[in-house]
Amino acid sequence: MDQEIDLRDFFQLIWDRKSFICFSTILSGLSFLAFSFFLPNTYTSESILIPASKEESLSSKLGGYSALAGFAGVTLPSEVTSKSDEAIERIRSYDFFIKHFLPNIKKSHIMDLKGSKDVPSDQESFEIFSDALRVSSDKNTSFVNISISHRSPVIAKEWLDIIIYNINESMRTKDIVYAENSIKFLNETAKSTNVQSIKDAITILLEGQMQTLMLASSNQDYIFQILDPPIVPEKKSGPNRVIILLIGIILGALMGIFTVIIQQIKKSNST
Repeated sequence: MDQEIDLRDFFQLIWDRKSFICFSTILSGLSFLAFSFFLPNTYTSESILIPASKEESLSSKLGGYSALAGFAGVTLPSEVTSKSDEAIERIRSYDFFIKHFLPNIKKSHIMDLKGSKDVPSDQESFEIFSDALRVSSDKNTSFVNISISHRSPVIAKEWLDIIIYNINESMRTKDIVYAENSIKFLNETAKSTNVQSIKDAITILLEGQMQTLMLASSNQDYIFQILDPPIVPEKKSGPNRVIILLIGIILGALMGIFTVIIQQIKKSNST
């Protein structure tokens, strides 16, 4: 007996066992739907940011002074990742989470996302935070979309405020310290050389560092300006019970069909 089931036999088999397949589909769909009601609602607070300023590489300003500056022991910056891209990666980093986010929140709010009374470790907390965080950049407009999800709409908004404030503040502070140290070093280097072309190169470097220092010292929105501020969301973002129901229905139908085929193959083998 040919044990292969051709397409017509397959559809006939499905039709003959339609009651079982419908039962499997309905049972699975209802089970998934019931499960979805045990899942807590989550709320997502979102914000749209825009880079505070366009950057110009000092290397392009210095041009022919690059080689001379090298002789003076001064390293000129090359084309590097933009401040905006750097900030996005910092937001996603463990270092930012530990130093600038975790100290400003209650760890119990992390535990709420975990759904457990056990206190998570710092690394576990970071994994939970990363799952709740979404950051993306539109390369055409430079706009940055950032969002945080939490069971509490108020906490979601508070967390997003903390992230935006601290990424601006941490990078602002870092650049102030770097610029101050660079200015000190460049002034000392200028005193140690009598070559005018090298002094000219150092002057341009000093101008760049002074500009960085002034911008960082006077601008709270140093990296990102807020185009659309975070709000407390009124509508939940999850779970999507319709999608969960559809997944249950599809899986139930597939399981029913698969079971029918296996039973038919076993029946054919036994005859």
